[in-house]
Amino acid sequence: MNNLSAVALAVMATMMFASCEEDDDKLLANYIEQETKETVLTVSPTDLTMGSKKGEKANFTIKCDTSWTISGQSEWLSVSARSGNGDTQINLETLRANDSAEPELVTLTINSNGVSQSITITQLAGSKPLYVNLKNEIVMSDGFYSDLEFVGDVKGFHYACYYADRVRAWTDEDFKRDLKTEHAFSPEEFDYADYVLPASSTNYVYVAVAYNSQGEYGPIVKHEFTSKSSFTGYDAFVGNFKKESSRWTFDINMNTYCDRYYHYYLTDDYSGNLATYAAYSLATGIISSAFFARIIDDGIKQQSIEAAKKDGSKQLTRRSDETAIFFWTWGQNEQKVFSGNIQWDYCGSSSSARAPKRQSPNVDENGTIELNADKPTIQEVKALKQNLKVTGF
Repeated sequence: MNNLSAVALAVMATMMFASCEEDDDKLLANYIEQETKETVLTVSPTDLTMGSKKGEKANFTIKCDTSWTISGQSEWLSVSARSGNGDTQINLETLRANDSAEPELVTLTINSNGVSQSITITQLAGSKPLYVNLKNEIVMSDGFYSDLEFVGDVKGFHYACYYADRVRAWTDEDFKRDLKTEHAFSPEEFDYADYVLPASSTNYVYVAVAYNSQGEYGPIVKHEFTSKSSFTGYDAFVGNFKKESSRWTFDINMNTYCDRYYHYYLTDDYSGNLATYAAYSLATGIISSAFFARIIDDGIKQQSIEAAKKDGSKQLTRRSDETAIFFWTWGQNEQKVFSGNIQWDYCGSSSSARAPKRQSPNVDENGTIELNADKPTIQEVKALKQNLKVTGF
């Protein structure tokens, strides 16, 4: 090879090396630029307020120069996309009305390459709270009672009691649809809930919904409870009633673990039949045992009655105009735990007259316990309470 060829080859090699070195420098520069370039991510707006009704719509905008994802969710809000690339408008829609007195809040976080932005979305509260609240409940082996508190412009309400396991999968809409087929009550007629229960030691759920004068319904109110056992061992049994010319005679027997008992009684006279009404109402399922337990519980709290601690043969003075008597007891053990049972007896106008045997309520295929619509109104309950009698033994 001559000297000229050798020089040419050397020049070409030098040029190729320089070109490769330049390409490597460009690649390295591009890599460094990509690694050090900050991801562009903005969200607008960062706060959104939506109306309280179902089907309210809103949107926000993501501006991003690469891919992104959204985290955070709520059962009341629909989000049109959870991931994407580049600039995107996200559409929102409320899936249910907010019937509560408090707003609903959810925060969505948008993430991209370690950069994050957030947006807080608020669903306004309903214009006014509207619901039925339970207070001072009493649960027995065969009955449930609760005073009712009405919140908001409640014109009327529906309520029902279900076997809890049969409606475990029901949504609020399922309950609302079923409740609308049940009896409607007004706060002026009834300020209490009372149910005769078919079985002891069983899980139930009480459900109520209120509506206002415009026909708008509030939220579903649910309360699950378990009926007490019917085998408590601390009951005070009453029976063997007899009507004599100037007295009522009867027996009370406290069983093994009964330490004390409380009691009330009603009588009929020529102008009224409250005792007969109470006895037949309890026997036929118009009133539950918990209804009478509430009366005793109120009397204890007001210190109007004291516990009796002795059983045996008893007697009460009978006025000449008294034609019937209804007497009931509620036992406690040494720990002052109440029995799950109310024990009672009735003696009618003749010494052998007795109230009918206790009946159990019907239950439909959905597990809804039949409600007796003939329950005493507020005024009738007041009449019962005003005529109660109690005496110590």
